[in-house]
This record gives sequence, structure tokens and C-alpha cells, in this order.
Amino acid sequence: VQPDRKMGGGGFLRLVEVGADGRTINVRDYSPYYDQWLTEPDRKFTLTLDRDLNQPASA
Repeated sequence: VQPDRKMGGGGFLRLVEVGADGRTINVRDYSPYYDQWLTEPDRKFTLTLDRDLNQPASA
């Protein structure tokens, strides 16, 4: 839930999906209340990690 938005966030949820490659993370905001996706650049974006999340971290 995103309290920084008007009306307590309008039920918008931040969905974070890790890609099958373990390095790509897709972030999107959706409100089941409004059945609406937000499309602003700070509400829908992709991150690419330097390390594969499918592999264990080395000590």
C-alpha cells in the first residue's frame, strides 16, 4: 500500500517480479480497487542487478 498517494494510496500495491534470469526486476503499481495500473516512470520500471538472484551469495 502506498500512503504517499492521495486518499491513503487508493489501494495501489507495488508489485515486484524477479525475472527468470535472476537479474531483472520489474516493478509495477496496481490498484485492485480501481482496476488500474500506474504508468508514470517512478511507478513502472525495470532494474537490472549485477548479481544473479538464483545463485547463492559468496562470502
